[in-house]
Amino acid sequence: MLSVLLSFLLLSPTAHAFTDVPDHHPYHEAVSSLQKQRIVRGMDGRNFWPDQRITRVEFITLLMRMHYTDETMEQCVGLLDRVPDIRFTDIDYSAWYGPAICSAAVDRVTTGFLDGSFQPLLPITIVEAAKMLSVAFNLTETALPDTLAPDPFWYRPYLKTLSQIRVIPPSVMALDHRVTRGEAAEMIHRLQEYDLTGRIPGGLHRTYDEVAQSIQWETYDGGSARFSLRYPAGWPAPEDFSRGALSPGSTLARRSDRRVYIGPRLPCPGYGSCAERRYFVDVYHSTKFDDALEIVTAGERTRILNRKQINGAYALLYDEVGICTSRRALIQGHGFYYILTAFCLEQVKDGVAERSFELLLEEFETR
Repeated sequence: MLSVLLSFLLLSPTAHAFTDVPDHHPYHEAVSSLQKQRIVRGMDGRNFWPDQRITRVEFITLLMRMHYTDETMEQCVGLLDRVPDIRFTDIDYSAWYGPAICSAAVDRVTTGFLDGSFQPLLPITIVEAAKMLSVAFNLTETALPDTLAPDPFWYRPYLKTLSQIRVIPPSVMALDHRVTRGEAAEMIHRLQEYDLTGRIPGGLHRTYDEVAQSIQWETYDGGSARFSLRYPAGWPAPEDFSRGALSPGSTLARRSDRRVYIGPRLPCPGYGSCAERRYFVDVYHSTKFDDALEIVTAGERTRILNRKQINGAYALLYDEVGICTSRRALIQGHGFYYILTAFCLEQVKDGVAERSFELLLEEFETR
């Protein structure tokens, strides 16, 4: 429910620094500044969850808190009967988030979708966020609806504006990038600085051309293992190995039949060359799928994240926690099952490993 997902409002007025945004975190300054202004209010009073994707309604609520008090926004709901064209069909305006969405509609920060909906629980993309930020900070004029507009390049003026004043975080890699809480806080903080001082913010950033450049894909065909996946063309070609003996200390009781290494090569711990990459796929015959599922769900070192359908296949997403944390997806195929892994997430900054894992998972197909 929205009231559970959007628990920004639960933080007490005497808030302490978020435990998951320490001093060395790349978005610490931004989150700390917005917390002091009570623009961000955390998830449970202790954590901010900077790497979690932010929804459209969460994002618009942060923007409206920049300009209005809660009491002022509540007055907007009383205008709905007199100005019906600002009402979205899928919003409950009696809920706590209703006044913020109402205020955003009045200010034309968002015009929703062409079918009259707002779709509050969808993750917000960087192009949608760019439009809302540009309008909220009076950087560009209000134009077309957020998406589904007649012009397929409606986002250009908004994204180019953010690029020119160095607001786009370095972790944003594509037009369909789904913004995280930390990235949202960073963009708002940089725009606040620009709005107050007129100076272009410092810090690492992405340019419009870097974000707008489409990802080119290559396809790896798993052959007799009956799977395929696409990977960014700039990566080296995957390497495929048959495997043998048991692997002590691994989550699964037996070693995979095959392992396919994907992605940029990792530094070798010794001399010579090695095959290890950040991402890999383990292939198993399906006779052991139930055993694998039981081991994963009951394992002391595993943390179940969610279950989902990936191109028609069942997938269980989980983290394996040890010396480092690895993100995995157990995927059921036809005659085989597979485990896609992103190894040691914390070794890669700004959530790049998580997003690359998600891209690979979305491009994974069984047959």
